[in-house]
Amino acid sequence: MNETFPKKIENPREVILSDFIKVIRDKKVDTYIGSDLPLSKVKVCKEWGTVTVIAETPHHGEIYKYGNHGDYWEQIGTTCGYA
Repeated sequence: MNETFPKKIENPREVILSDFIKVIRDKKVDTYIGSDLPLSKVKVCKEWGTVTVIAETPHHGEIYKYGNHGDYWEQIGTTCGYA
């Protein structure tokens, strides 16, 4: 699978994060386990700079970033999961 990143997220309400979620912002890391969290519900603030989200399931995961190229979310990569 050859995907081109970054990929702008047009509707963050439709991106549901689940299983193991890490939110990295302003030198702070929050971890959520087993949550069904829409990407649009992740708090962002211009003063924090960028916000990075890593959402993983046992076999696959996605990495998102807010604020890197503007006031919107982008998918910047994938992971192989944590299993």
